[in-house]
Amino acid sequence: MEQVKNEKTFFEVFPTLRADGELKILFQDVEVKKITTNSTREFLHIHMVSHHLIPKKVIWKMEQSIKEQLFGTASVAIQIEEFYVLSELYTLETLLAEYKESLVLELE
Repeated sequence: MEQVKNEKTFFEVFPTLRADGELKILFQDVEVKKITTNSTREFLHIHMVSHHLIPKKVIWKMEQSIKEQLFGTASVAIQIEEFYVLSELYTLETLLAEYKESLVLELE
């Protein structure tokens, strides 16, 4: 398994990726910890860290944007593995309230 370790912002790692509106705002300060793939490059796992929650729908939209813009018709699966480092202001109650829709989507 090939692995690239670079702790850069999302758009430093993907400088040609075009993102507008919500995508650009939510990913502008996201840090990419590592990217992994296999020797046949059938998949690309992007391990990211964010200090704010990103709705799962937005994560999936970014995965689709990467696939379409950077890989076109190539047979490659893109998966973003998100990790959050959140402020102490996030209590369990506020976290569940803010991320409820994303949790439901993941369970489906």
